[in-house]
Amino acid sequence: MNQQGGRCVDQVNGYYCMCPSGDIGLNCHQTIRNPCTMENIQADRSFFEVPSLEQNVYLQCTSRLQFEVRKCADNLHWHQEEQTCTLERAPLKAGICLTFPCKNGGECQESLGSSAGFVCACKPGYTGIMCEQMIDFCLSQPCQNNGKCLPYAGGYTCICKDNVIDDCCCNGKLTNIINLTNIYYKKMSFIQFKFD
Repeated sequence: MNQQGGRCVDQVNGYYCMCPSGDIGLNCHQTIRNPCTMENIQADRSFFEVPSLEQNVYLQCTSRLQFEVRKCADNLHWHQEEQTCTLERAPLKAGICLTFPCKNGGECQESLGSSAGFVCACKPGYTGIMCEQMIDFCLSQPCQNNGKCLPYAGGYTCICKDNVIDDCCCNGKLTNIINLTNIYYKKMSFIQFKFD
């Protein structure tokens, strides 16, 4: 029991206080409401920062009203928009941007001119009001000579005749690539190609 009447709950890589108000925090002075609502889970929002001096504690929803609290490794800070621990502290947000509505690493900026009260500056390869859509660079059919186009966030790759990798399958003599890895096809599906 801490001095504000909260109950300390030990976790594998952290702890939290369950405060008399039902809020969660590292103490009962700076807290958040349990964010693991069905609405947040269905909207694919499951990571939330827990207020801490070092900005290095976060909560991950495991199901409705259930969560685990974790601490970033030493010298790392929780970055809510990136949903990962990073070297740099995340910029402080206010108002609607506190809820981090932008997806895929988009940066939330408050905007009085917007009906939603914010706009999202999307990372390359994403579009939409909340950066929710990956741009499909294959829609323009850039691969010629029956090449197969594989889109990923920020670009595309053409798989050409005889398993050759190129940007258009139109350059005449091409070089065969031995290993091509880390192509992300349709958001997060990992594809690995090996050519002889």
